[in-house]
Amino acid sequence: MVRWLFVLLLAALCAVPFGALTACSDGSSQPDTGIEESAEEPDGQPEYDDAGAGDDAGHKDDSGDDAGGGDDAGIGDDSSTTTYPIDDLDDVRLYINIGDSLAAGYDADGNNGPGGHGYSRLILDNHPDYPAYAQHNLTALFGGVQYKDVSDSGDTSGEALDHLEHTSLPDVDGDVLVTLTCGGNDFNNDVWTMLLRARTEAAADDLEQNYTAMVDLLRNKYEKPALGHRVVFLMTNIHDPTGGTGAVPAGFDQGFCETLNNPLFTPTARQTAIDNLVFFNQRLAEIIEGLDGYLVDNHGVFFDHGMNAEGTERWITDDCTHPSNQGHHQLRREEWFVLTGQRY
Repeated sequence: MVRWLFVLLLAALCAVPFGALTACSDGSSQPDTGIEESAEEPDGQPEYDDAGAGDDAGHKDDSGDDAGGGDDAGIGDDSSTTTYPIDDLDDVRLYINIGDSLAAGYDADGNNGPGGHGYSRLILDNHPDYPAYAQHNLTALFGGVQYKDVSDSGDTSGEALDHLEHTSLPDVDGDVLVTLTCGGNDFNNDVWTMLLRARTEAAADDLEQNYTAMVDLLRNKYEKPALGHRVVFLMTNIHDPTGGTGAVPAGFDQGFCETLNNPLFTPTARQTAIDNLVFFNQRLAEIIEGLDGYLVDNHGVFFDHGMNAEGTERWITDDCTHPSNQGHHQLRREEWFVLTGQRY
């Protein structure tokens, strides 16, 4: 009897139009509907394709840290005992950004366009709002790095793969950096994936196939061991805007907040979703390790800075999904730390 009541609850939850939690019946492009995306997004973000940011000749700048220092400057930077991906990149010629709305810089001023605040744009060439990173970005280190942004709001990992396969990628003579942020929509687009472990496992299996295909495509095109050309992949996991509580303050009602505050989303359902997110992130970590990629802990970045944080400590916007400018900056800091072993 209890099981049937739970099933009826889930059926009612699926039928309620809060944040378009289930897939569109007509097969149209999905709006993001969970921890990673919101139902109020546009169909997609503009694609940015920079032929080359900066005018340097194009070699690594070893002049040292930015004069401004930073609150965590040099964390984990012990070259005698630890190596980082940057150590294997002699001359980055291309930066490819792949993923969903978080990757697309949604809700960040300027998104990923020139002068934008999306974390991908900040990795490429920073923004004057963050002077500590003036010398700690790809353009400062390597000069004229080409930028290929193939992110799109609402993308699942399968849609990201499709976009990558239909994108014209430039030929380059050098190393390639790839940032990949997907999985939120694989997990959140269907309530059954969030709440039934078997569906969570199936979504993780699909993501593994899609990630493997993307990594193989790019390694086959760009990795040339005889020439010393490397491809490095930085891949994020999925953040939780509730900080592990499954709940957000009642005053938030936009996007995924509406889902989280729906009375049909019971404490039991909330805990189940959190447990399945933990499982999904564990699978993501295993997938990334198996592909020789580098895990960027997006979940950790926002865990104490979600919707239950106050004032400037909250780094997610009012839709319970997308990072603010500060959130994108903080995610950039984490990406840069994974790449170089340093934060500023």
